Amino acid sequence: MKICPNCGEQVNDQFKFCPYCASAFASVCPTCGQEVNAKFKFCPFCASSMEKPVSSQPVMPQNDNLFDFSAMEASFDEQLKAQAEYDKKLALAKSYLIRKRYDEARAIYDGLLEENPTDVNVYLGYARLASQNYTVFEGAEIDEAIAAAKEFSGLDNLGELDPQFASYEEKRKAFLEERKAVRTVKEKAKTEETKTVEEPKNSVVENKSISVEAVKSNPKFYAMATVEGTTLKKFKGRGKCIIIPDEITAMDEAAIAYNRTVVEVFIGKNVASIGKFPFANCYFLENIEVDKENKNYQSIDGNLYTKDGKTLIKYTMGKTAVAFKIPDSVTNVNADAFFGNEFLTSVEIGDNVTNIEHGAFTSCRKLRSVVLGKGVTNVENLAFYYCDSLTTVYYKGSASDWNKIAISTYTPGANEKLINAKRYYYSNLKPTGSGNYWHYVNGVPTVW
Repeated sequence: MKICPNCGEQVNDQFKFCPYCASAFASVCPTCGQEVNAKFKFCPFCASSMEKPVSSQPVMPQNDNLFDFSAMEASFDEQLKAQAEYDKKLALAKSYLIRKRYDEARAIYDGLLEENPTDVNVYLGYARLASQNYTVFEGAEIDEAIAAAKEFSGLDNLGELDPQFASYEEKRKAFLEERKAVRTVKEKAKTEETKTVEEPKNSVVENKSISVEAVKSNPKFYAMATVEGTTLKKFKGRGKCIIIPDEITAMDEAAIAYNRTVVEVFIGKNVASIGKFPFANCYFLENIEVDKENKNYQSIDGNLYTKDGKTLIKYTMGKTAVAFKIPDSVTNVNADAFFGNEFLTSVEIGDNVTNIEHGAFTSCRKLRSVVLGKGVTNVENLAFYYCDSLTTVYYKGSASDWNKIAISTYTPGANEKLINAKRYYYSNLKPTGSGNYWHYVNGVPTVW
């Protein structure tokens, strides 16, 4: 033990500094490096001046606090709170995705991107958003989000961060490869030399109206299709893309209905007749294309119409738009045209539409508002059945015009949502009297 010469406290012999007053017990000679008494003015080993001693260890201040622990704890708490709030937003966005509330999920991801533009989780979120929670397999937004996630993570396999992405990426690659192959099948059939192709076993081609050559050129289709004559009765395959070959002239009722994997359908040039509900409950169907030489049907923005554009046959269920305006050429909305759509919240039905067929909007459960043209004279049974969210109708005619519309109530409750919705009548000028009126503001229906 030794005594501190500064404060007089007894301390351990090995101590270099006093734990009571922080005084140094020894200094190092700046010339020879020998350890000497801290009070010496000259080194006893080399006689050098010790006026600017270099301490063997930094001298601790005697009175100042080295660390402000309270401030550090407060700062740390704030960081924890901020991170917890950030994580909560990520979890909420994911929850919205699962519940298909895509607009709300995007709003959160947009905010998180501003907070942290390099967070891989945000870009994975965008990938899930653009792919409708890992159910859609291609698109520019998906590609961009995945590329950004890989760039900021430095990983080529994002499955290490999100296990769900691993299975999605595998399905996505298979889908893209299959689509690429299917899109070229017609060209290959025309350009390749005739090859010996074994007719599919258990072939369902039951009529020689379909030639053996046609079967050989597209064995995969005919192996999965029930065909009578030149009529497609039922397609039983589960491919992402279905091509109706040119040999087919008719599609029977519900020919491709209830197919839960099809995303795209190509209709050949000779199809002249399509039965009711051809694509019912094809939940992921995004695009219907029709051969330009077809004289009976056409495709507009991936939806199916008659060639003259007067009947909207099918608005594809896989589209995720929340609003849709029926083209001015349309006079008739087909049965099942919008059946079961899970995304649309508003639809505008133009003045040229006169008839809305049976079940046209049945089970559009998110549909909140409808702009109804004054040309509508007939709304068939169940046209707006189970439109649970429908609360507003913007009618382009007058109250007396509305009363002239034949709205079927054959089935109890069939069109009650349309009938009981809050109804506004169109007025280009601001009304001076009382009543419910609306007009357009920048193309958006707005109540006066």
